[in-house]
Amino acid sequence: MARRRRGSIWGSLIIIVLFALLYNVVLGLALIACLIGIGYWWFKKKYLIRVSTINELMNLSPSEFERAIATLLMDLGYRNVKVTGGAGDLGRDITCRDRDGRTVMVQCKRYSKNHPVGSPEIQLFIGMLVTEHKADRGIYVTTSYLTQPAMKLARKHGIEVWDRDRLADLLAERMKRISGR
Repeated sequence: MARRRRGSIWGSLIIIVLFALLYNVVLGLALIACLIGIGYWWFKKKYLIRVSTINELMNLSPSEFERAIATLLMDLGYRNVKVTGGAGDLGRDITCRDRDGRTVMVQCKRYSKNHPVGSPEIQLFIGMLVTEHKADRGIYVTTSYLTQPAMKLARKHGIEVWDRDRLADLLAERMKRISGR
């Protein structure tokens, strides 16, 4: 009889240990799920900035402006969007991939509409795009406009320009997509 008791004690002990392990696994998975949720919430709060008008863009800091454009790019279907701007960014504020998998380099300039982008800025962007970053495509984003010579140069080199008017259209398009209209 004593053996039975010892056996049943060991059996009970094994069941308790297995239950504790299973409980810890479930608890661990729940904790991981919570951490993922908190991380996603933090990411959206910290990184994603959605605005609906040019005026809202103008009220952002330069780094917030870059994040707002990165968010717009994600909403428009660009992938692997990374904000790389800051001091010494070598003309590249955002990198991403388009729907065809091509590397895209984006330069963001939050200027007043009375401060147009000139040819020297487009020349610098083209030079960095081709020689330094070797990107497949370039998008130049500004809350202002390009001068006529700058626009001609951008077209000649296949640079996509998102000026004030194009940005307003893209923001409106995104708002229609989000609202489902």
